[in-house]
Amino acid sequence: MTERVPDASAHISERMWQDKVEQVAIINGWIVDHKIPMRFNGRPFTTGKAGMPDLILIHPRGHGILYVELKTERGRLSPAQIEVASALKANGAEYYLWRPSQMHEVEERLGRWRKQ
Repeated sequence: MTERVPDASAHISERMWQDKVEQVAIINGWIVDHKIPMRFNGRPFTTGKAGMPDLILIHPRGHGILYVELKTERGRLSPAQIEVASALKANGAEYYLWRPSQMHEVEERLGRWRKQ
């Protein structure tokens, strides 16, 4: 009987996932803008419009502006996040919903300009 190796990405927190994506972006030359999670009276909140993506990545050499929502493997989009994602796509924005199991796709997209 083959023992199944647990997938480490299944247990990563959203904060840790965001840190990993930001590191890959910075290594590949992207300018990173992100929401800063805060707490008020013990409750989490972020500044800005509800539903806006976690990251806005801008490449200084014209290789794109990316709007990125990050979720854990089981995380779900809120109605506000779905609304903003739809509006971004309707306006031609390059929008992504990335999960830890998609690290290969993240690395490919953020490093794509190097292959051009």
